[in-house]
Formats: sequence, structure tokens, C-alpha cells
Amino acid sequence: MIKFGRVRVSAICLVVAALFAAINFSPHLPILLACIAVHEAGHILPVICGGGRINALHVMPFGVSISAGGRLTSYGQDMFAAFGGPLANIAASLVLLAVMRLITFNKYLLFAAVASAAYAAVNLFPVRGLDGGRMLELFLQSKLGEPRASIVFGIASAAALALLGLCSLLVLMATGYNFSLALMCGYLFYIIYFAPSSKRDLRR
Repeated sequence: MIKFGRVRVSAICLVVAALFAAINFSPHLPILLACIAVHEAGHILPVICGGGRINALHVMPFGVSISAGGRLTSYGQDMFAAFGGPLANIAASLVLLAVMRLITFNKYLLFAAVASAAYAAVNLFPVRGLDGGRMLELFLQSKLGEPRASIVFGIASAAALALLGLCSLLVLMATGYNFSLALMCGYLFYIIYFAPSSKRDLRR
């Protein structure tokens, strides 16, 4: 783990980034990084506004894990903080589409809009380690209590991960080369079932 103040970068992340850049570096890569930055900003803002604090940002192979100090005042606020990332991506996508409609069409703006919306959609899957999983976990805890919620959430997360894996195969077959979603599913599978317990909850 490489540290830059509060930012901690996984060595594996650097290897994966270098590999992707070496295979096919293009203007699309900075756009994807910008989508991730917008997403994480969408998480950070509700945490700070809710009285929380950001202890560290962990840059992982397929996203950023935020370590926030303390709990916000309610499950609802925690859920909104989790939803903030996808919401920021959706808002950015709509803004880019509006710019293209009102001003000019640009293929890079179109790619950014689609990529931002896709990043939001993937993160809304109710899988442990994704924003949708965090929101579902908090909702179940608020309704069922933690012991029962843990069982229900574990089943729902496994089913959603299987569905996301199927989607990754469809994307791979449709494009013939895009295996990034399949790699992400493999990474989530490792985090959920094989990683140390301290690393399983990616957004706390």
C-alpha cells in the first residue's frame, strides 16, 4: 500500500492501471478516471454535510474505498451517502447529454455520458462492496436488526453478484473484448468470500 497523506493506493491498482494503459491507452482512460472522481465526490459531500469526517481514501483496482469517521445520525443519512456516488454520476450524465443537445455533439462527451451512467448502474447492484449493497444492508438493518439482516443480505448479495456476473458475460460476448466487468465481478467475489473481514466492507 502506497500512502499520499490520506490517500492510500493499492500496489495491485497501480499494476492493473499500468496494464490497461499499456494494452490500449486512449483518451477514454482519463474520461473513466473522471467518472470515478465524480462518483467519489458524490459520496464525500453527504458525509461532510452530515457531520462526518473522511479518514482515508483507499484507491483499489476497481474503485475507491472511503473510510469515514463515526456514523451519521440515521440509517437514512447513511443510505443517502451511499447513494450519493451513483446520483453524482447520473447527474453528470444528464448534464453532458444536455450540453450535447444544446451546444454540439462530441463523441468523447457521449462516451463520458454513457460511461458515467453505466458506472452508476453497476454500483446500484445490491452486492456487498457496491453502493447498492450498502444501501440494501442499511435498509435491512433498520427493519430487521443486524443478525437477521446479515442473513438476508448475504443471500441477496450472492444472487445479485450472480446476475452481475451474467451481465459481464453478455458484455464480453457482445463486444468481443470488454472484460472489465468480468474482472470486477471476480474481484468482488474475492472481497466477499476470501478477503480478510477488515477488507470486506468497502464503504464504511
